[in-house]
Amino acid sequence: MRKATSLSLILFLMFAIVLPAFANPVNEVKTFGFTDERNREGSVVGGLTGGCMCHFGGPSYSQPLILNGDRWGGKLKGRMVAITVENNIMYGYLLPDASEPPPVEPLKLKPLWSVKLSGSVPTKSDPTFFEKGDKKYLFIGTYSKNLNVIDITDFVNVTQSKVKAKKSPHATDITSAPLVLKWRGHDVVICTSGDTGKVFIIVDPLKMESDGFYINAGLGRTSSSPAPVNSGKGFAIGLDQGRQQGQLQIYYLDDILRERPDGKVELKSHNARIVENIKSGLAASFSVDGNMLYFGDTQSNVYAYNTAEQKFIWWNNKYAGIFSNRSPSLTNNLVLFPAVGDPGEKGKLIAIDRNTGTTKWVKQFSSRAQTAATILTTPDGYSEIWEGTSDGWLAFLNLNGKIIDAVKISERYSLNKFGSGVCGGISAAQNYTLISTEEGIVGSWVINNFNLQAVSIDPGLPEGEKAKLGETYHGTAVFKYEGDYDWADVPIGVFYGDQYLKLTDADGNELPKVNVNGSIIYKLEHINKGEERTVHFTWTATSAREITAVINLDKPPVMRVFQENTFDDNEITVPVEVDAQNLRVQITSYTEQCIEGDSATVAARVTNDSNRLLTTRLVWKVNGEIVKDIPNFDLIGQYDNSVTIKPDQDCKVTVEVNPDRDRPASETTFDDNIDTCSITVLPAEKEVQGSVKIIAPDVWDALKPFNFKVVVEDYLPYDYKTKTWTDSEGKKHHKRVRISKTYNLNCTVTGKGVLTVEWNPMDPSGGFQKTIPREKSWTENFTEKSGSYTRTFTYTFPACGMAGYSETTVVLEASVTRAGTARKVVKIRPFPVERPELQLTK
Repeated sequence: MRKATSLSLILFLMFAIVLPAFANPVNEVKTFGFTDERNREGSVVGGLTGGCMCHFGGPSYSQPLILNGDRWGGKLKGRMVAITVENNIMYGYLLPDASEPPPVEPLKLKPLWSVKLSGSVPTKSDPTFFEKGDKKYLFIGTYSKNLNVIDITDFVNVTQSKVKAKKSPHATDITSAPLVLKWRGHDVVICTSGDTGKVFIIVDPLKMESDGFYINAGLGRTSSSPAPVNSGKGFAIGLDQGRQQGQLQIYYLDDILRERPDGKVELKSHNARIVENIKSGLAASFSVDGNMLYFGDTQSNVYAYNTAEQKFIWWNNKYAGIFSNRSPSLTNNLVLFPAVGDPGEKGKLIAIDRNTGTTKWVKQFSSRAQTAATILTTPDGYSEIWEGTSDGWLAFLNLNGKIIDAVKISERYSLNKFGSGVCGGISAAQNYTLISTEEGIVGSWVINNFNLQAVSIDPGLPEGEKAKLGETYHGTAVFKYEGDYDWADVPIGVFYGDQYLKLTDADGNELPKVNVNGSIIYKLEHINKGEERTVHFTWTATSAREITAVINLDKPPVMRVFQENTFDDNEITVPVEVDAQNLRVQITSYTEQCIEGDSATVAARVTNDSNRLLTTRLVWKVNGEIVKDIPNFDLIGQYDNSVTIKPDQDCKVTVEVNPDRDRPASETTFDDNIDTCSITVLPAEKEVQGSVKIIAPDVWDALKPFNFKVVVEDYLPYDYKTKTWTDSEGKKHHKRVRISKTYNLNCTVTGKGVLTVEWNPMDPSGGFQKTIPREKSWTENFTEKSGSYTRTFTYTFPACGMAGYSETTVVLEASVTRAGTARKVVKIRPFPVERPELQLTK
C-alpha cells in the first residue's frame, strides 16, 4: 500500500491511492460531472501526484474540462488540452507535456486563447463539449439570458468572433451545464433558467436560424443541470421551490417535440411524463446509472429513483436539515453526497449504500463541504476521494471515509455566497488534475513511480577526531533518483543543526535555487534516472551535534514537491562530535491549563554536551520566585527534572541551569540555559444550590379544578479530562478540558386534599358529611446537560372541597433530583349548602 502524504499549498496535491475502485472511470472531462451521467470518476495513470500548475485569473465556479488533443491532431496530437472559466473569461490551454517531469516551482499556465462570456459577473454554469463531424464546440450558460456557443474547431486560434449567443428570453442566469441529446436526427440542447421555472430547449443550435423553446416546469427556480434518462430519450430536471418543497420532473423528447413536414421542430407539449414531489427544493444535479437517478435536495435528503419503474427506491434523511446545493457522485456501491452547510457552518460528506440507502460513513469538515466529490482511479484499481472545502482546503479520503491527508490550495475570500475557497469543480483525467478556486485554477501532474533517496553524508571529519569549536570543515552528501521520468529537478537541503548550508558542485559552483511560495530552496537540476549525485558543503563547528541531508521533504525551507512511493529514505542524519562545553535545558512537558486547587507539573531535560561530569546549579522559579533550588546538580549526558506546584493564579514557570554563569564560567552559548512556560488557572466550579418552586393560587374555590406549575432551576456540574499533545518542538502539553455530561433527572409531584360526596342538606353548616381523599401524583423523567437549566412543568389538580362552613386544604409537594424539594398549601373555600324550603303536606 502506498504511503499517503501531502505537501502544503502551492507545491501541491499529493494523493495516495488506497482502496479498490468500483465505478467506470473516464479518461476525459467533457462536462460538469465529467460526462452527461455526471458520476465524477476520472481515470488517472498513476497513484502519485506532484508539481503544481496554476492560472490565477479570478474566481472560478465552473468545472475545468480536460480533453484529448488527438481530437484536433497537429501540434495537439499526443497531448491533453484544458478549458477553464475564470472571472467570466473562458481560457484554453495546452497542458504541459506529460513525459517531461514537473518543475520544482509552481508552473504558471499560459493560455492559448481567451474569450469573454456574456453576462456582467462570473457564470456558475459549466462548459459542455460537443463534437459534430469535424467541428467542435462548447456550450455554456451565463449570468444573463444568453447561452454561449463557442466554436473551438481550431483550438489554437479561438477568438472572440467564435463566441455566439443564443438568447433564452425567460432566463435570469443559466447556471446549469447544458445537456446535448439526439432526437430524430436533430441536436437538442437543454438547460435551465435560473430564477424562473422555465427549461430552455434549442433544436439544432449550430444553425443560425434555430429557435429556442421553453417548458414551464412550474413555480420555482430551475438551476440543476439536466441529466439524460432512458439512454437520452428524455431528461430529468429539478424544481427548487424553497426549503420546504421541490419536485423531480422527467420529460421525454417524443412527448414535448414534434417535427413538421418541412423538417422544422416545434414544441408539442409542456407536460412532464413524471412529476414527483420531494421534501425540499431540488437545486443541484443528478448522477445517473442506467434507469437509476441519484440526487439530493436543499435539505440534504438523498434519494434513489428508478425512472423505468417510476418509483423511489430509497430515501436517506439521516442528515436532513443541512443546506446543500451540490450534486452526488457514484462508485459501484456508494453514493457520495456533500451536505454543504450554510455559510459559517461545518459541512459533511455522506457516503450512502447504493442498494439499501443506509449511511455507510460520514466525514465532517471544518468548513462547508463546497464541491461535489471526485473519485480518482488508477489502472490497477485503486481509488481515492477528493473533496474541496469553503476555507480553501482539499481533503483526500479513502473509500472507507478516512482522511488520508488535506492541503490548503486557496485562500477564502467569500466573494460570492454560492461558494468560497475551493468553490467550483475538481477534474482528473490521465496525467492531470485541475481544480477551480476563488483565485483561479490550480492543478498537478499524475505519475506512477517516483522515488528520491538521501544516500549518505560525509561530514569531512578525520576518523576518530572531534570537531574543534569555531573551525570550518568540508563535507559531501549523496542523493539518488528513480522514477518514470528520464530525469527530474528535485529540492534538497543539508543542515548542520538548524542551519541550512550552502551547497556547491565539485568545482565550487553554487547549486541553482528556486523560489517556491517565498522559500528559497536548492535543487538538484536534471538528475538522471538511477543517478547518484554528490553535493558539497562547508560547516563551522558550534554546539550542534548532527548533520542532516533531505530530499523532497518538509524541512523548511525545503518542501515536499512530489508524492513518492515511499518517504522512508528521504532523510539521513549523521552525528558529529564537537569538542565544546555547553549546558542546555528544555521544558519537555507541562500542564498548560489546570483547575484552581489542582496540581500542575512541569518537566525539563537538562543536557551536558561535553559528555564530562559537571556539577552545576539548577533553579526553578514561579513568577520570579524560587520554588526549587538544587545547588549541586551533577550532570553527565542528559537528566530529567521536574517541579509540581498548586498555582492559585496564572503563572510563568522558569527553569535555568548554571544561572550564575560560573559552573562552568565559559559555555559555547548561554542562550539555551533557560526555558519558560506559562500555566493558566481556571476557576473551580462553585457549588450552586438548586431551587424548586410550586406556583399555585393561595386560595381556590371548591368543586373547581386548578392549574399549578413546578419551576426547577439548577446547575449541573461538568466533568473534566486531561488532554495531552506534543507540539512541533517536542514539548508535551497537558490541559484540563471541560466535558459536558448528560444527567438523567426525575421530578415527582403529589397533591392531597378531600372531597365531600354526601352531606345533610338540612344543615347549612355542613354538619356531618361523608368525604373521600382526593390524591394525585405525577412523575417526569427528563435529561439535561451540564450547566444551568430551567424547567417548568404544568399540572391540573382535580376539583375538591367540603360543604358548609368547612375550609379545607390541598397540600402540594414536589421533589426534583439534585435541585431539592418544595411544598405549597392551597386553601379551598367551602361550597355553600342551601337549606331546602320546607312546605306543609297532608
